[in-house]
Amino acid sequence: MKFYSSKIKNLEITGRLFWIGNILFSLTLFCFSLYFLYLIYLRFGNFNRDMDINMIVTLSVVIFILLVAVFLAIEVSTLYKRIINQDVRNYVDSIDDIKGHQNEDFDF
Repeated sequence: MKFYSSKIKNLEITGRLFWIGNILFSLTLFCFSLYFLYLIYLRFGNFNRDMDINMIVTLSVVIFILLVAVFLAIEVSTLYKRIINQDVRNYVDSIDDIKGHQNEDFDF
């Protein structure tokens, strides 16, 4: 007879505040970095002028913050989709358990 055990940990949406805070944090970082990119663009008109090393470092930090914001938003989205898919899979598995796995061979 087969014995089933969960080999993966169930993912849950534990707190709405955590999810809303994570999304707001990524949006804030995204807006912050776009605003500073716009300020740098206004300061130099276009990026063809000579920029000193301090401004290049600032530009690279702002671009890094922009990338972090994008990856945070992608992470929240994919984690939410994984949780929804797991809930659907758990529902289908519970129906399969009720049926009793009639199509499987049992070794006694």
